[in-house]
Amino acid sequence: MECGECPRSVFLNFFEPRHTSFIEKKSRGTPLSENVEEEISTLRQVLSAKERHATELKRKLGLSPLNEFKQNLTKSWQDVQTSNAYKKTQETLSQAGQKTSAALTTMGSAISRKLGDMRYGVQQRAADCLLLRLLASHSNGLAISRRF
Repeated sequence: MECGECPRSVFLNFFEPRHTSFIEKKSRGTPLSENVEEEISTLRQVLSAKERHATELKRKLGLSPLNEFKQNLTKSWQDVQTSNAYKKTQETLSQAGQKTSAALTTMGSAISRKLGDMRYGVQQRAADCLLLRLLASHSNGLAISRRF
């Protein structure tokens, strides 16, 4: 066989539907004995009966598909939480949160202090102006210079 050539059987198998059953494939080539066909049929019936029995047991135990989904979801979340990647990410985010909190606290204190200084400055100027006016009105002509 030369490079790039495929045997005809490989080419034909490529286009064969993948959902064909074992019985259909075998019946094309060589006939199966009746015993094998009966055994396959019996095994299908047994499997079906076991699936029905399992469904009935789950129903009696109160395990609905929704409950199973919830349990699977819970288990998966627990698996994620115990993974190293999750733990490292959680630790990193925790540290980042602490640093951010500290920075915001420092910034809040600085802003609060600055606003307090500004408020004190405005109040102090108003009090100084009031004091100068009072002194000017009671000084009987004394010259008082205003700072403002």
